Amino acid sequence: MKQVTLFKTLMTALAFALPAVLVNLYFSPTLYGQITLYFGPFFIILCLLVRGLAPAVIASVLATIGIYYVTDNAFFFVTLSLELLAIYWLNRRGLVILFSDFIYWLLVGGPLSLLYVSSVLVIETDFLILIYVKLILNGLLYTALAVTVQSFLPKNWNIGGFSYTAPHLSGRIFYLSFISITIPSLIITLIFTAQTTQQVEQRIASELHTKADRLTLVTQDFISSYERSIVQLARNFEYEESSAQRNQLIETAYKQYTGFSTMLYTNADGRIDYAHPDTAFAAMEEFSELQRTVADRDYFQLPKTSGVESFVSPVFMGRGFGDNPIIALSAPWYKDGEFQGVVEGSLDLLKFSELTQRIELDDSQQYVVVTDAENDVIYASSALKLGVLSDFSPPAVPNVYSNSLPLTRMMQRDFLYAQQT
Repeated sequence: MKQVTLFKTLMTALAFALPAVLVNLYFSPTLYGQITLYFGPFFIILCLLVRGLAPAVIASVLATIGIYYVTDNAFFFVTLSLELLAIYWLNRRGLVILFSDFIYWLLVGGPLSLLYVSSVLVIETDFLILIYVKLILNGLLYTALAVTVQSFLPKNWNIGGFSYTAPHLSGRIFYLSFISITIPSLIITLIFTAQTTQQVEQRIASELHTKADRLTLVTQDFISSYERSIVQLARNFEYEESSAQRNQLIETAYKQYTGFSTMLYTNADGRIDYAHPDTAFAAMEEFSELQRTVADRDYFQLPKTSGVESFVSPVFMGRGFGDNPIIALSAPWYKDGEFQGVVEGSLDLLKFSELTQRIELDDSQQYVVVTDAENDVIYASSALKLGVLSDFSPPAVPNVYSNSLPLTRMMQRDFLYAQQT
């Protein structure tokens, strides 16, 4: 007999959990284009009202698996399970179901959700408040719908033991009238909340994109100015006959453009003729003939073979003058139209930290990652703990609290982000 009862409980739970999963997977409606509503819990609350606590808890476990599949967020199991227990406990103490649910979201479910969200998501306080309001309204809406549906079901279906209306017809009519007013009021409130949410989201997105645009511009200006300096240096080489004069040009450019960690020039075969600063030159003096050639490097090969005016490399590991990651900027130099070699400068990647200071970041909440075309990290805010040359391809993470703010995940935390090329 116990086995039959357990089987019926499981089947009942599955019957309510399945539509909850399907609704969460495919039919999460959106009000006013901004607030996504999760109506899957409607079936779980209905299961609680008509079949009791045990089938509802089992159904919530099954339904949460579907929610986790959609949102990659298992915390909904905590809030949904506690919601069932709160409604059950408060109703047994004389509170009507809708008010019980309101108390739960106001004092337990909402604060717990905000605590969880703030621990895994870097987000502004005013947006957290809107999430809190949305959770309360969403919970009340699907609970009100569940109570409405329950009131129209035959009495022999309602074996959950919940008191939701007065026994008399007048009390039943009054209760249904109250619910009928409550549901449209909740929808209207959600629409107004959506308008506020839209304004806040637009401001957050605009701020992110503005800072990303500014960082893009200052980075482009920084690299372009150094690229122009290399091109000009190569043109100056064409008017100098002696190596001493070319060496002096290198030294002068190095003093003027402090973002270069090293500078050098080569002959037509890729052999380094001179390097600066003095430490680089001293190291070069110790090189073998094989070590003094950069003929295999792209910053030599491409200017030589393609005739480009300048070349900017992806980030790569230096060789000879240190094992630090660098970006090489190079330009070919000629004599009487004949290729003579390249002039090259290696950018100090630490200079990118100075660029971020120009865009007024909130260092406690806002971070920067700069990559090359191959998604290798050139620079990253220290708090992100991303090593230079590590691959960075930000994965898209579903944002269950917003339709328009993209999320990515790093270090077990979610971040709103804007990406610019």
